[in-house]
Amino acid sequence: MAKRNLAIVFACMVVGSALWWVDRNRADWRQARRAAEQADLLVSLEALNRASVLAFVRHWKAIYAQPDDERLEKLRSIVARLQRDPTALETF
Repeated sequence: MAKRNLAIVFACMVVGSALWWVDRNRADWRQARRAAEQADLLVSLEALNRASVLAFVRHWKAIYAQPDDERLEKLRSIVARLQRDPTALETF
């Protein structure tokens, strides 16, 4: 009986560790995906080749090196606006 209980405890520990590992890898993958999208968005802004936009890109990179979902959504909005009107930076 004691061996069986020990086996059950061990199995639960293995399953728990596996679930933690999967969750951790999923979080890492999501963060890598957000970082890649942010990099692409910032490159599209750099292509505008305007001094004020380039300064904004440098500032954004320094402040938000690891973006979260909220910041990424904000950046998408800013990129869309600046692509329509590169002089719109003064209104942010």
